[in-house]
Amino acid sequence: MAKMYPSGLVSFINSSEREFYELLKDSPATRDWTVFYSHRLVSAKYLNEIDFLILIPNLGVSLIELKANNPVRISPDTFSYSYMGKITEKENPFRKIKNLISQFKTVLKLPGEELDKIFVSHILIFPEYKNFFDRKICFSSNSDNYINAFTEKKDIPARIEELHKKQSETTNRKDSNPDKNESIEILAKIEKILKGEFDIDESVLARQFEQEKEVVSRKSLLSRWLMIEGLQKAVLCGPAGSGKTFCCIQQLIKKANEGLKCAYFCQSSLAAVKLSRDFSKTENIEIFDLRSYLIRKLKKAANDQSPVQELIKELLKVSPRPQYDFIAADDAEFYLSAQFLSFADKILKNGLKDGFFWAAADEDFIIKDKRDSFNDALASFNLKGLKIKMGANHRHSQKISSMLSSFAGKTLYEDSEVSSLSSVQAFPYSQSQEAYLDLLLEPLLQKFKPSEIALISVKDLKNSLAFRLKEENRGWGKRMAALSSPQEGFLRYGDINSFCGLETKVAVITDIDQDFLSNPDAGLILYKAASKGLFKIIFLVEEKAKELFSAYTRGEL
Repeated sequence: MAKMYPSGLVSFINSSEREFYELLKDSPATRDWTVFYSHRLVSAKYLNEIDFLILIPNLGVSLIELKANNPVRISPDTFSYSYMGKITEKENPFRKIKNLISQFKTVLKLPGEELDKIFVSHILIFPEYKNFFDRKICFSSNSDNYINAFTEKKDIPARIEELHKKQSETTNRKDSNPDKNESIEILAKIEKILKGEFDIDESVLARQFEQEKEVVSRKSLLSRWLMIEGLQKAVLCGPAGSGKTFCCIQQLIKKANEGLKCAYFCQSSLAAVKLSRDFSKTENIEIFDLRSYLIRKLKKAANDQSPVQELIKELLKVSPRPQYDFIAADDAEFYLSAQFLSFADKILKNGLKDGFFWAAADEDFIIKDKRDSFNDALASFNLKGLKIKMGANHRHSQKISSMLSSFAGKTLYEDSEVSSLSSVQAFPYSQSQEAYLDLLLEPLLQKFKPSEIALISVKDLKNSLAFRLKEENRGWGKRMAALSSPQEGFLRYGDINSFCGLETKVAVITDIDQDFLSNPDAGLILYKAASKGLFKIIFLVEEKAKELFSAYTRGEL
């Protein structure tokens, strides 16, 4: 039995990785191996994943990539995969994993003479692929860097060892072979280095994450805002965490300090309440969620459920007068329309033509059939040409940035300003999500405050696990509080709409079942829900839906 990191309750990306993990753990051929599952290599600019990293006594280290999905088209540069009729192109995995060797050695920070004595192989495993790769594809004339379906699964460990030896023999080695004791000593050092990353207390990593986010990201965001602060009108477009709200707030403060009367509109009433508290002692700034503003102006009941666009049309009939010198419209992907811009044009002194107006929108969250109307509305007021692309992620690590891009089905971020480690896990449930909560939440509460943990549903709030537990006042429902009524010592819960404009250190994303994943907008909803988690994100996925969910995490849907 191999020594496995991590062990115990382990989150798997898909069933193929689970099966391979169990094979390595239980095979008699791996008795003396040390295996790291899903170990992450982090560099300053980006993150690459090694599916399995294996330390083999007397032989060295093997980097393993497991490809559960067979390619439908291959080239020296890219592999194309098909899932449910959608074709996705990815970097040639042979090139990717070969390039990881030098990064892996850099991460170890061992003396050069020790690194030279340990051979690092790279092997791809295609458990269902009944074909062979040309040398131009796998960059090897000996076919010694992959395993296909012709190798029985029980024989894969022995085949890994065989291929490792072949690569070592055909590689020009600068060093003489180390003796057995020397090899054992160097591998023990490598194990200690890698194990150290698994053993770091998450609460310590979370503090490091917060410090970096506060210092490095804020400095970068201020630099970004200073580049655009002189613009009279701007439409900031970018994904979650790209700094749109930060820039709008900075501009709001600047204009208020210049003596201009400013209005800030957003989608969420909770975000508006929070910002109102922050600016309670600041002159010239008024904060509104758009719906509450419209209901108050129209003197309607507070619980009025009329669509926002209908409320705007109704208000336009009474010709609202100019009130503000500067308007910032945040979360505009939810409400920006020709009607809203007509409304802004009325209440803004000098109108949209000559007044001060900024909008911020996550265009990637707008479904395709509404994106055209969004852009048509901007064009009708000559604002479309004023878009400013915000491409860096100032909120999340590269690991989470990559996952968000996969959910959205496109590359969202040019870079991430946060290099600290973060955590993403997915746990399948077969019977009930509720049974998993004890396993997940009790350990989390040993490291994080209850208020730092939130259950976020991908479904409407009233159809969520948390709402049901709260309504029935049982189990964890007794220790949860809705976002609208937070309580000290209680977990928070909500859906993506109630979480608009808010974030949480730890996000537990619930209610991911087959019914939800059949929604054509499931990827966008997963992207929005996951973007609310800063440091740690946990997905609760129905067992029957885990392969479909895995396809979303790989960007195949």
